Amino acid sequence: AMGALLGHITQGADAATFQPMNINFGLFPPLETRAPKKERKPLMSRRALADLESLDPQAAITRLQGLVGLFPDDFEAVRLLGKAHEQAHQPEQAAQVWQTLLDRQPEDRRTRRKLAMAWVAAGEFDLARPLLRDLLKENPEDRELWGLLNPAGNDALEEGYDPSD
Repeated sequence: AMGALLGHITQGADAATFQPMNINFGLFPPLETRAPKKERKPLMSRRALADLESLDPQAAITRLQGLVGLFPDDFEAVRLLGKAHEQAHQPEQAAQVWQTLLDRQPEDRRTRRKLAMAWVAAGEFDLARPLLRDLLKENPEDRELWGLLNPAGNDALEEGYDPSD
């Protein structure tokens, strides 16, 4: 709730028409899926609580798995589940979540990047390498991805790889 209010004050408010207000559900990010009106506020509350619990990723995972089980099409809840798995140092589970999201939105660069990084963290370099290459074709300046593709850290490109291909 405090984050939603802070976001409204620092990002969404117009200085010319700003009026102080208490927190309300209209300030929360919208749900990704449609839900009956009486279920929206509890869903938003559970999602916000999961954000707070990200300091305790295992608690967030438990809560988010329940939420995703009820509303599997809520993209934001599924994304938070992947993030919680990352924070809990569970790259295999994070990769499964990112793959699920990628199946829904194959062009989402952020999700493709998260999936590649999770595969690297899980030691699945053969799975990560083609995705890293595709991401680097889109953004050859991404030093972090170059570091994952070329962990030796030298300036030479991976043998036979040219991002302009």
